[in-house]
Amino acid sequence: MIRVYLKVICIAFLACSISCQRESATRFSGERASTDSEAKSNGSDTTLTPFWPASEKEYRIVKREIITSQYTIFHSSKLLKLRTELVEVTFDIQDVIEQFDGYFKEHPESDRNLAVKFRKESKTRSQFYYSEFSGRDRKHLHFCIADLLEQGKFIIGLRSNGQIVSQIIACEWSNVRGPLDGVGGRVFFLKDGSVFYWTMDWIS
Repeated sequence: MIRVYLKVICIAFLACSISCQRESATRFSGERASTDSEAKSNGSDTTLTPFWPASEKEYRIVKREIITSQYTIFHSSKLLKLRTELVEVTFDIQDVIEQFDGYFKEHPESDRNLAVKFRKESKTRSQFYYSEFSGRDRKHLHFCIADLLEQGKFIIGLRSNGQIVSQIIACEWSNVRGPLDGVGGRVFFLKDGSVFYWTMDWIS
């Protein structure tokens, strides 16, 4: 009798656990879908800050530097724009081209598609948007943007009120769990501590 009673308790507990897991999964899925929908509706790029750790316990900042923008206005009308939920970041397309040219000098085997594209199309168009790129081109542009942010070659405006941000905080981060088991890269903060851009530069 006791054995039967224990079995009933175990079955009831298991059923309750599965029900809770399904409810939690449904709620998470709904929240993620809502977040992505809101991000798309306000024109931001939903792939810029996925899975960034919410707590500093999950990563370690190994270098921190305040970066001041070199620009207050662009004299060129040829621009690349990156939009996140928090900010709109603008780059001079000539700086982008020169950055890719520098990569090719160090790595001649690198893909030249983006440099060719920007050089050719900037003759007939003035605006480029990060969101229009995909695949390998998007990946290369992602790291190029991080390099330009580190060099101060940007103009950043807050989307909430249009205020220009003259300084950002550039950091290197890592999360090493053991030998040959870690990740690291760069992360960029506004002065209030909000993350607006990050990269994963290495995995071991």
